[in-house]
Parts: sequence; structure tokens; C-alpha cells
Amino acid sequence: MDFTPHDKQCEVLDDNTSKIVLVIAGKRGGKTTIGAVKFITTIIDNINKGIHDDYLISGPTYRLLKNATLPTLSTYWPSKLGIYKKSDSCIDLCDGKKVFIVSCEDEDKLEGFKARACWLDEGGQVSRVAFNKIWQRLTPSAGEAQGQLIITTTPYGIPSSWLNKDLIEVRDKIDYVGYYNWPTVANPHMSSVAIEEAKKLMDPRIFQRDYEGLFTNIVGLIYPDFNRVEDTVTPYKIDATWNRYAGLDYGFSDPTCIVVFAKNPDKEEYILEDSFYKRQSDPTEWAEFLKKQTNLKEVRYDPSAVAWMEQLRKVTKGINFQAADNSVAPGIAAVTNLTKNHLMKIFKTEEEVILDLESYIYADKGDKPNHENSHAPDAIRYACSGPLLYQGKPKVTAIDREDRLELLRKQFLASPWEDKHWTKSADRRDYNPTVKTGANEKYGLNLGE
Repeated sequence: MDFTPHDKQCEVLDDNTSKIVLVIAGKRGGKTTIGAVKFITTIIDNINKGIHDDYLISGPTYRLLKNATLPTLSTYWPSKLGIYKKSDSCIDLCDGKKVFIVSCEDEDKLEGFKARACWLDEGGQVSRVAFNKIWQRLTPSAGEAQGQLIITTTPYGIPSSWLNKDLIEVRDKIDYVGYYNWPTVANPHMSSVAIEEAKKLMDPRIFQRDYEGLFTNIVGLIYPDFNRVEDTVTPYKIDATWNRYAGLDYGFSDPTCIVVFAKNPDKEEYILEDSFYKRQSDPTEWAEFLKKQTNLKEVRYDPSAVAWMEQLRKVTKGINFQAADNSVAPGIAAVTNLTKNHLMKIFKTEEEVILDLESYIYADKGDKPNHENSHAPDAIRYACSGPLLYQGKPKVTAIDREDRLELLRKQFLASPWEDKHWTKSADRRDYNPTVKTGANEKYGLNLGE
């Protein structure tokens, strides 16, 4: 294995006693690399000691495992140690045992087997329930030593997240947690000049999280009620008859983001099931994405992207494009209502969208949003400016019911309706809601509630 660790990575490699090895570092700080190398050396050491057992690799989504975790693992994996079987989502080890590769998207799949050690990549994105199930897989049989759980992650979320509260802040009271934290600049392979430039350009709170690897209470979040654990769901097949609505935020050097919502016809619920998120893309790619969507009723787009939308219309047929209302404050208010009441659910695979929502903040003066991390939030805001949001009839409350009944009575007394639909009550006439006539339909009232 050709690998030269930097000083902070050496500390992780030398920890052979902690039951939980927690590695939290800035982006590109080398945390995923050290997670892969430590996991591999753990397996090799055990086999050399005559310990033969199964292992586990996990992460928040299969997409992340496919695009980041497993490619890093394969870079350092010795071919003689075992063979990766993609169809079975496992590695067959040379001693006849296996490395199971299981995503935390379906927490039930984290049950039913035992593992000697586990590497949990981007552990800050998984739920406490998923962590508990992984920890249970590492529970040893009588006479065996506790297996090691290696967690590598960027500090996603807020300081009140379970990872920070239950492991990091109490690590001094839990003697089996080894905590390793370093900034991106600790990786000598990263350009210190580029990091300094990022520090000048980025909001200091976001820089602290992404480059210094610290859990930060980000003041000024536009959607503070959005919660990665509560508001994201494991992808599932949504009924093809549900209406879909999309929002498109154009960018070139910035990403173009398209979000697609499936609207639940039975209740106020909106599922963000798919997204397009890419820099330097063109209308042909956008069209390919939109054509794949089922029952797409409308696409609301950034009204400033007139020329690009004309090109998009030329390569798409039958898609309803409408310029979005770009009023920022009302749009944020509409989305805030969704996040505050947890009516918007996002598939866990939509990682770029989730990260943007967690980093979408007001500028220093607090009067308008920062441009950085605004791409997915803007696309969501555009989608919500159209008919996506719930259009159900308001329920009649007990307070205004009598007033509306009185109005209805006056309107009907002035009409030629037959008197049999009215009954005497004290000194006035009341409409009888148990009689099925055109009255309820005409005025859209549900008076029987």
C-alpha cells in the first residue's frame, strides 16, 4: 500500500485501543483517505493475528458510497486481500469472510449480521438510529474484544446534532472515544493559498465548518427549522399519478439547479424526489433531465434567464415553462412555512440540495440572502411561486361559522330555492347541512365539520 500520512493522520493510525475512532476534519483534509487506510490495516492486522470475521462499510447514501467512499477504498485496497462484488454489494475477503457494504438509507438492512469493525463515512449525515444499529453489529460475542468503529465526517448540521452532543462534547467522560480533529490546511497536499482565498470570500461561519472542521452555530440561517434527520427520507417509489412541479435556477460558473417536487394529493406534503445540480451545463442537459420526469405539470424558472430559457424551449416539447415570481421575501416566507411545519421532505440522495439548505444564510446586514449556497434554495423558491403549494379549501372554524351561515341565509332567502331546505330555529331560518343540495357545492362550504 503506497500511502504517506500527514501528522494528523498518523495519530489516527496509531489508535488501536479506542472503540470509536472519530475523525472530523475540514473538506479535503484527508479524512476519507485515512478512514479507508485504517479500515484496511485493521482487517490485515486481524487476519495476521488469526482473527477471521466479517466487516462493515456504511454511509448516509448509496450515491455517496459509490462516488466517494468506495473509490477511495479501491485506491488503497490490496488486490490479494479480497475481491469486490458489486452485484452483491460486498467484498469477499481472502480468508472466506466478507465486508458488507450497506447504506444507512434503509436502516433495517443494518440488522441481521455481526461485524468485527466498521467504517462509517460521513457519519455526521446519518441518524442516531442508524448509529445505534451499527453499534449493535459490533457488539462482540462472549470472550471477544469489542470491534472498532471508525467514523469520518465533515461537521454537518448544528452543534445540537447527536454526533456533537452524544460523542464529541462528552468525549472526556467516555474513555473509549478517540477524537481527532484538524483543518483542511493540515493536509500538505492542499494549496494554502487557495484556502486563504476561500477564507476571504466565504462567510466566516461557513468557512469555520467546511475548512476548519468545527461544529458551528451558524447565526443567520434562513431556514433554521430545516433538520437533516427529520426532513429527509429514504427514497421510495412515488405514485406516477401525483403531480410534479419543478423550479429552475440558472447558473454557469455557479451551478444550474433544478428541483422536482411530487405533490401529495391527499394532504399538504411535498416530496423533493429528484434534482439536477451541475456547473457549466447547457439547455440540452436540462432538457434530458426534465424529459425523464413523470407527470410534470410545470417548470418555474429564474425570470432573468430569458435567453437560456428560449434555448430550452427549442429542445423540449410539451413542457409548461413559466417565469417565476422572483420576490425574495414572500418566497422565503412560503418555504419557511414548509420547513417550520416539516411539510417538505427531501430524498436523502439529494445531497447538494440538503447542503445548500443547511448553509443558506443572510448577508451581514441581514436584509438579503448571500449568493453562496443559494442555488437549490432559489430553485425551491421558484417552484413554490406557482401552483405547487397546497390549494385546498380553508376549513370553517367554530368562530366564523355563524357569520358565514348568516351570509348564506341571506343569499338563499333572496333566491328561488324551495323552502323545504330551511328549518325554523328560534326567530330565524338556518340552512340544514344534512340536506344534500347545491348549496354546499355552490359556496364550497363544509358545514358539517
